[in-house]
Amino acid sequence: MKIYLTYRNADMTEGRGPMVPDLAFTELDLANEYIDEQLGVMGRKVKWSLDKYGDWIVKELEVLNQSVKSTREKKETLKASGLSKLTPGEKEALGLD
Repeated sequence: MKIYLTYRNADMTEGRGPMVPDLAFTELDLANEYIDEQLGVMGRKVKWSLDKYGDWIVKELEVLNQSVKSTREKKETLKASGLSKLTPGEKEALGLD
């Protein structure tokens, strides 16, 4: 599942602070709508969702609902299954030998 985490500049007086997490949203549109309503450094009002290096940003994060170990094991099993279907010549051509 993906979530969208909003970040804001920690120093709204001079803009010299780090970007710190603010709120998390399940929809990108909601996160963009939220940051576009916020005031930036020294009260600036900008459409932050369109500004690449703004006082407010949105980052996409993957949220896992299972352990990383089980995810890794599933990927390894899938990889082994795929490799078992290749001929020795195909493996050599792909540089997997």
